[in-house]
Amino acid sequence: MKCFISIHPSAEEAARLQERRVLFARRLEQLCPAIAAGVKWTRSDQLHLTIEFLGEITRQQLVTVEAEIQAIADETPPGSLQFQAVGAFPVYRTPKVLWWRVLAAGGVAELQRKIRLRLLDTGMHLDTAYFPHVNMGRVGRIKPAEDECRTFTALLDAFSAELLQAPEVWPARGISIMRSAQAKAGAEYHCLRVIPFGGVGG
Repeated sequence: MKCFISIHPSAEEAARLQERRVLFARRLEQLCPAIAAGVKWTRSDQLHLTIEFLGEITRQQLVTVEAEIQAIADETPPGSLQFQAVGAFPVYRTPKVLWWRVLAAGGVAELQRKIRLRLLDTGMHLDTAYFPHVNMGRVGRIKPAEDECRTFTALLDAFSAELLQAPEVWPARGISIMRSAQAKAGAEYHCLRVIPFGGVGG
């Protein structure tokens, strides 16, 4: 099974972030119609911050992952995730993913480092790069004009500046172990277990 480790918002927190996404989408449609036409927006129930992508793992490896995550969660206090920017990768000229950037200084990077080291010690193979973000949407094959690419970059910068002035914050209550399954409409995520941070009931 294909699994990943993540932090998820409540339905209310996801709805608030989606309200901001709708504002962004309206501006994108007005200013960058070629790019907007190719975007498939992330549903509210699929929003999450990936901490570590595990790839294909066995059930025995899942048991090991749960034990390691439990040990880390027990010694980690509840915190929060602050969204500080919007962006796109791999590059703005040919975006494949639109994302919300999460402030790494909020403890996310350190949490991910601890999880990575513990899992590597068990012999698991993990991706090398980590960039704290929440997917806003995926972009299909598009070829925007040069002037639209410049407008798109300016829009991302302007929206990011607004986000810094009035930040969106998610409480971080625990770590979710998720399974990803491919469906006709795209990837579907299923929660296998939620492990609360120390001091949080559950």
